[in-house]
Amino acid sequence: MGYVTDVTWVTRRRARLVFAVAAAFALCVSGVHAGPAAESAAATPTAQVSGPDNDTANNSSVPHHRDPATYEEPGEIRGLESWLDSHLGARLAASTRNVSQGQYEAARAVVGDAYSDRLDQYVDVAGATDYESDDRAADEFARAQDAQREYVSSTSRYERVHEQYQRARDAGDESRARRLARELQRLATNVTEHRTAVVESYRAVGNGTAVDLTAAMQRTNRSTEAVLSTQSSVRGETFTHTRVTLTLDDATLTPTRQSRATGVLRTADGAPIPNGTVVLRVGADTLTTTTDADGRYALTYRPVDLSTATESARVRYRPASASPYLGANATTPVDVASAPATVTLTSTPRAAAYGESLRVTGDVDVAGAQFAGVPVRVTLGGDVVARTTTNASGGFTATPRLGARPAAGTAPLTVEAGRTDTAIEPGRAATTLTVRETATSLSLTANASPSTLDVATRLRTPDGGVAGQPVVVRANGTRLATLTTDGDGTANATLTLPSRLQPTTGARTLTITAAYAASGTNLEAASARTAVTVSPPPASSSGVTLTQAWILLGAVLVASLLFALAYALWRRDLEADDDVPEPTPDPEPDPATPALADRLLATARASLDDAEAATTVETAYAAVRRAFDEDDARLRQRTHWEFYTTLSDTLGEDERAALETLTSTYEHATFAGRPVSRADAEAALAAAERLVEDA
Repeated sequence: MGYVTDVTWVTRRRARLVFAVAAAFALCVSGVHAGPAAESAAATPTAQVSGPDNDTANNSSVPHHRDPATYEEPGEIRGLESWLDSHLGARLAASTRNVSQGQYEAARAVVGDAYSDRLDQYVDVAGATDYESDDRAADEFARAQDAQREYVSSTSRYERVHEQYQRARDAGDESRARRLARELQRLATNVTEHRTAVVESYRAVGNGTAVDLTAAMQRTNRSTEAVLSTQSSVRGETFTHTRVTLTLDDATLTPTRQSRATGVLRTADGAPIPNGTVVLRVGADTLTTTTDADGRYALTYRPVDLSTATESARVRYRPASASPYLGANATTPVDVASAPATVTLTSTPRAAAYGESLRVTGDVDVAGAQFAGVPVRVTLGGDVVARTTTNASGGFTATPRLGARPAAGTAPLTVEAGRTDTAIEPGRAATTLTVRETATSLSLTANASPSTLDVATRLRTPDGGVAGQPVVVRANGTRLATLTTDGDGTANATLTLPSRLQPTTGARTLTITAAYAASGTNLEAASARTAVTVSPPPASSSGVTLTQAWILLGAVLVASLLFALAYALWRRDLEADDDVPEPTPDPEPDPATPALADRLLATARASLDDAEAATTVETAYAAVRRAFDEDDARLRQRTHWEFYTTLSDTLGEDERAALETLTSTYEHATFAGRPVSRADAEAALAAAERLVEDA
């Protein structure tokens, strides 16, 4: 799905483009030799800004065929802006009218190229004034155009897919109809989001200009309600409600034993649902199974890296896209009892040097049991050098390579299994490692211009380059920069020479040094030096040849022709005609313009105050989708449960619970076609507010 984004309009008319080309051409060619006065004159041309056509839609006495830059009175500019306000507002209103009549191509066209042309004129006119409000109004008209385009696209897409859905039902293809019904739900959510963007942008236009778009906003709301009403009918005629249960054999989860989770999946009428996909989630752990012929399922679970703060286990039925059923979920409370880990090292190296592999092996025991998935961390000299997990028998193997740290000498090597505040309390085992020093070499090449120095260095050991190390470059003892070596040990840069090192009257020789101090590492220090000769810049000529004079004269003639062409294009644009009527002005107070997700939440809260619980849930859900999937095309294509599955792995326990509450309530509000209680709507809104705040 697409979203309306903030835009800063810097559009230029064709004539302005030609104007700029002319100026650039004159500047470039006059560079053969044209004194400072000539350069200044070429660099600061007087811009010509065109106005709109003369139109009976505005009763102002301002003549609309004049160049705004020639207007002498502020009232004349204001009159021209007022005419453009009315014109653009009338196009927005006409587009909403076309949408309400199902004329989507016409709705697109009226806010298409012709709208953009007038908006370009508005930007030019606003540029002829010193009022920031004019620039803001231009921005709002641009946002309104984008918002209306998105709304037209989402509503027309919904209508096309709904026609496909109807054909599938008429043909008896229920499986395809159900897939399309779920797609329609996603599209209906898009329509709701884009409706909010349209209304907000229209309100901003009204607050910044004399344009009244109240009727257009009302038409947009009615068009959206028509889509939601249609979608309610689609849900009611396509899907069946379901129920799922969850029972644990022991509510206390501990790594010392396996727990068993069982339950049954049925329709709301009690019929079992076989082969249904059931997902058990405990904290960040997820297990998936399918129901048997009687709708029953069973899973075994042992907490390993589960947070001790976990308070509940959840099971969710996830129907396929072609399924006739709605999803369902159930929750049961749990406690997490931790147990300590015991680490035994079976193999560790005694000594190593830079770049050598360190093989560390061992076993992890938890209260006499061994199992897979226990996190293991290897540290050397206080730095983490490897992470792994245990296998099914509790064993682990880590093979990190020794880096530049720790320093040469004896360093502590520690292995830790388990994590604080999880089901497995940390256990540790330690030994020592003798770190040998490794010789290094540093190469240096340098080339100089009058004001810069190109340097290339490489730090190596006998086995290859050394990455991530600092190399200090100096010229005649003056520090120029500290470079960091890349993957093969090289560090190249172009450095600026201080003015005191730049030659003035004759060439001079500079001593360039590169030094690697090796502080705190197991590598030896290294340095290199070279000498470069720096020559002063060549003296510039002040004479003007006859050829240069002719070239300059030709540049002036060509630039004059281009300026004339620019003026002709302005005049042709000024004489264009358009018949879009002007709406009645009715300014509104200036509101704040928060992010779209926040505005959706505000709309949801307003719906709750108006006792529209279902609209509250749908709009709150739209706010969360807007907050998380704006820049992620993968997320935007997901259904609500696919969105939940993809996103939940990145969330904390509380945020996952909030997302599941919101998704479940949203599904029943949008698919079930039955009333949503105020309490459920309040819970969904609270969950959405938390998720948007943490997004």
